[in-house]
This record gives sequence, C-alpha cells and structure tokens, in this order.
Amino acid sequence: EDSQRITGQAHRLGAAAHAARVGLWTITVATGETDWNAQMYELFDLAGATRAPSMAEWVDQCVHPQDRKRVWNEGQAYLREGTGPFEAEFRTLRRDGSMRWMVLRAAPDLNNPQRRRVAGIVMDMTEQHNALHALRGADERAALAARLAGIGTWVLDLAPVVERWDEQMFRLRGIEPRDTPPTREERLDLLHPDDAHLVLDSQQSALTANDPTDYEFRVRIPDGSYRWLASRSIPVRDERGRTVRRVGVNWDITENRSAEVTRQQKLLAERENRAKSQFLSR
Repeated sequence: EDSQRITGQAHRLGAAAHAARVGLWTITVATGETDWNAQMYELFDLAGATRAPSMAEWVDQCVHPQDRKRVWNEGQAYLREGTGPFEAEFRTLRRDGSMRWMVLRAAPDLNNPQRRRVAGIVMDMTEQHNALHALRGADERAALAARLAGIGTWVLDLAPVVERWDEQMFRLRGIEPRDTPPTREERLDLLHPDDAHLVLDSQQSALTANDPTDYEFRVRIPDGSYRWLASRSIPVRDERGRTVRRVGVNWDITENRSAEVTRQQKLLAERENRAKSQFLSR
C-alpha cells in the first residue's frame, strides 16, 4: 500500500512538472550519477538523449559560454558542502542558436546523510526576465528623461512614513544630494517665508489626502537668491483602494514665472499708454 501511494505521488508530481514545464533533477555527489525527468531534456534541447549528462557535460553543452565558469564553480561548491537552499540564474544555448534564461534551485536530500544527494528544479524564466529587463529599461529611460528635463522625483510611503528623494530634488535647491531628505527645520530654512505654510501644510495633508496636489513655491539657494519650483503629486492605492504611497515631482519654473511677470508688466504698460493717449486726445 505504501509503495502504491509513493508511486501515485511520483506520477502526480511528474504530471504537474510536465504541465508547469518544470524540470526535476537529482545528483548523487559521490558517484556523479544524475537523474532527469523528461522536461529537463526539453528545457535544455536534449530530446532524444539516452541518458542524463553529467554535471560537467551539462555545463559544457547547455550553459552559455559566458555563464559556464560561474555556474560550474558555484555548483561544485554547493554539491560539496551546501546545506541550505541554492539558486542560480543563467543562460542556456539551444541548437538553433537561440538563448533562454533559466533559474535553477536546489536543496540537499537530508534523508540519507551518508549518501549525499542534491535535488532540484529548473524553470524557463525567459519571458519574465525579458519583461523585467524591459521594465528596467523603461525606468532608466524615464529617469534619464527626468534628469535631462531637470525634474526631481520623490516618494512618500505612508505605513510606515518614509520619504525618499532622488538627486535632482537636492540640486533644485542648490544642495548636495544625500541619503535622507531635509528635516522640517532644514526645509523651513530653504523656503521663502511667504510660502512656508503652503508647503508644510501641503506636505502634512499628503499623509491623509486622496487627491492629487498641485502648487508652486520659492526656495532659497546658497547664493541667497530665490527660485520658483512647481510641485505635483498623486496617490498610489492598493487593491482595496487605500492610499499607501504618494509619488511626486518638482521642477524649476523660475523662467516661466519671470516671463509671465514680464508679460503682465508689458500688458500693464500698454494699457497705461493707451489711457494716456486717450486722455491727451481729449
């Protein structure tokens, strides 16, 4: 009965591994004997092979040349003395020249300490790896665009309350970047006195508000002059609709402000000139 139960479990495990495209393997360290399920042969493009390759053969035939040394060294060290879980990510080359990303996970079989064996799985992670690579690329492009545009970004986590600034946030204020944002006292010292309450009240409301924020304020830079900055932020909500984070940006609008003041002054002067002309004509 126990034998039948074990056999049934093995069949179910094999079927699940095949459905999930998960490779299963074991290796006996003393003899180098390896055992693969059918999915391992498919993952490494070895369909039709009559036996599982040794570790050396597998590394030489299946692992990308640029990853071979790392995978071999890490794998050998783990087979000799590894006690906890092991994970390695690497590339494999197929016979048609295509490349796939694999993740290998392993753990020692503790049932027979005298005959050391290691068992593990292999999964194809190419789609996940490519998606992550594309996401990182998009993040890097967005960060580059923000830097080129002079846009500073900040993130405020609400539980617990932790705020993070990128380097541009500091540069907009003429100060050296550091790991932590300015304290309340430091921010007060940087703000124009007429704008201090607006900024601090907006920062406090960001902890509880569920709406976007939008305001403009002045900061004092080291030479004593003031620059105008714009601030925009939006809430980030979890699956229940609760605000868990706020993400925002700052950018310099001094030139825009100056241009607007110049435009207003020009309009005012034109109105005054028209009024004078009308008065003199009368």
